[in-house]
Amino acid sequence: MAVLAWLLFVLLALLLLTLLAPWHLRFDGRTSPLSARVELRLLAGLAPPIPIPLGRNKDAPHRAKRAKPKRSGRRRSGRLPRGIGALILDLFDVVRIRSLHLSGRFGLDDPADTGVLWGRMAPLVFTLSGAGRRIDLVPEFSGPCLDLEATGEVAIRPFRLLRAGAALAWANRGRPA
Repeated sequence: MAVLAWLLFVLLALLLLTLLAPWHLRFDGRTSPLSARVELRLLAGLAPPIPIPLGRNKDAPHRAKRAKPKRSGRRRSGRLPRGIGALILDLFDVVRIRSLHLSGRFGLDDPADTGVLWGRMAPLVFTLSGAGRRIDLVPEFSGPCLDLEATGEVAIRPFRLLRAGAALAWANRGRPA
């Protein structure tokens, strides 16, 4: 009985440690040729990497689409749930960019549209660039293209994510679904 109690204690301590320590999410991707790799490391990046599969496995059999069930006569309210603004602000506290490198070029059919797109993206590009974050995007005015390469690491704090979700659920308690 004592061994079972110790085993339960160790499992609960490991679960608590997993929720309190940040998770590190590493990613690497490019558009030509299209490839992406994502891996998750628990326990502040000290655990072995867990690869996260992206997309559908080409060897897996294709499933037929199911017919969607008909909706009841009730109309859904177009209003957003209460507390959604606080959730968005809390998510900025949940995710920290540890490193980011984004490079490449982009272009649209019309050079004027490329210029407008670059004008709207430039403030974001120069705001996000900084220590540990390098963004090198170049507009291509000669024709349509998208050639990007990105690598980086993001730290996610799972306990703060649970807290943000609980706050949203608490703000919407008793509200019809």
